Amino acid sequence: GDVLLFAEASEEAKAAYLEAIALDYRICDAHYGLGAAEFAGGDHDAALFAFDEVTRLCPTRFDGHFNRGATLARLQRHEDAAAAFERAILEAEPEAEPSDLVAAWTGLAGQSTRSGAFDDAARAYERARELRPTDDDLVFLHGDALWRAGRGLEALPDLTALETRLPEARVSGLIADIYFDAGQVAYALRTLER
Repeated sequence: GDVLLFAEASEEAKAAYLEAIALDYRICDAHYGLGAAEFAGGDHDAALFAFDEVTRLCPTRFDGHFNRGATLARLQRHEDAAAAFERAILEAEPEAEPSDLVAAWTGLAGQSTRSGAFDDAARAYERARELRPTDDDLVFLHGDALWRAGRGLEALPDLTALETRLPEARVSGLIADIYFDAGQVAYALRTLER
């Protein structure tokens, strides 16, 4: 199943994983592979079922919870996806690498943003930045989440430093929005002109 999945033969991989599950339903790797094959084939409901089984049978597997969260996100079930990413973070040791944790924190932040929980998103982006402090995209996303949470002034130091390193319109636009919300129209205009 793993070899077939790697070769992007998802239908054949599904058959192999289902055969393994038929031999022993408790094989979490087979359920995980089945979920990955279903996801690759675009059947997100079936992928969710498989990842649900991974998390039920092997509740301490980071990858089961993480992929369950990614599948729920694809299904537009943002609050459930955020909860799955939170559980993945709790189960991160010893399996997850720092890059896996960054992905889980940003997944949680993205789903929190989509459900309007901007303070939660800001906290999640902050945790991701602790693991990857030089990631300019995370600096921007964290600043955007703080602004959406009504705490844009907290983001200004990092965003102005980012603007010098990364002179992009999106960064300047966000800084201008923060100034405008703070009642500093002249500063906002100056930022946009710059």
